[in-house]
Parts: sequence; structure tokens; C-alpha cells
Amino acid sequence: MTMATASERRAGAPRVLLALRAPFSGRTWRAFLYLLTNLPVAVALFAYATTLCALSAGLLVTVAGIPVFAAGLAGARG
Repeated sequence: MTMATASERRAGAPRVLLALRAPFSGRTWRAFLYLLTNLPVAVALFAYATTLCALSAGLLVTVAGIPVFAAGLAGARG
């Protein structure tokens, strides 16, 4: 086990300060705002995908389920 020199210990100090300041930087808040504005879109698309999968799974007993499933997959890709 080696001992760290004084210069090595001082070099680590700015990293700690940067890590403590990171949650309050502008970049963090911009990323948070981006995620927050995309949340309604993600919820709507999840509901769309879940509904179409459930609908097509229920209709797979008949022949009508296959085109519904294909249309749902095509719509989810877009």
C-alpha cells in the first residue's frame, strides 16, 4: 500500500468540488427540463403500445388480430 503525496491529494480536491457542484449546474437543469417535457409523450406512447398489444392479442383468435398487430407495430415504429 502506498501513501499519496501532498500534490496527489490536492489534485483530487477539485474533483470533489466539481462533483458537489454538478447537481446545480446549468447542464443538469437543461437535461432535467428535457426529460420533464418528454414525459407526457412517453406516457402517451406507452399507453398506445400497450393498448394495441392487448387488442391484437385478444383478436389473434380471429384472423382480424394479425392486421391490427401489424398496424400497431408500424404505428409504434413511427
